[in-house]
Amino acid sequence: MLILSDFAERLKDIMIENGNQSPKELANEIGVHRTTIARYLTGNKIPSVDIIVKLADYFHCSTDYILSLQDDYSKDITFKQCPPFDEQLKYLLKRFQTNRYQIYSKNDDIDDSLLDKWYKGQVKPNIDNIINLAEHFHCSVDFILGRVNYI
Repeated sequence: MLILSDFAERLKDIMIENGNQSPKELANEIGVHRTTIARYLTGNKIPSVDIIVKLADYFHCSTDYILSLQDDYSKDITFKQCPPFDEQLKYLLKRFQTNRYQIYSKNDDIDDSLLDKWYKGQVKPNIDNIINLAEHFHCSVDFILGRVNYI
């Protein structure tokens, strides 16, 4: 589960490392309103998966780093564009030789109807769901999103 205070602190740190960038400047760069960035920085708003990816792309780091799930800020990694999540979920099921039942039966935070909607491309998971899947598969958030080819 995303801990908002950790995310807020990490985002503040990255903005400082990026030349003490203002919330307004960052908002303009990633295409959101300044108040949205301000709410992230105060821990009052949970970013969407799309925004997490935009932030990671903008700062040239992993989504795991942005989310404070890892401490390595490696700029040497090349990230891919995220495929549609339904395609990525099907890839993950095949890659880990599992099925949807095994995921929701072992994860109280993901129910079968939600997983079915992801599988059919009807809805996208939120950031907490993505983190839960990364924990379930013992891999990075970037791997779950299809941004990297390795775990």
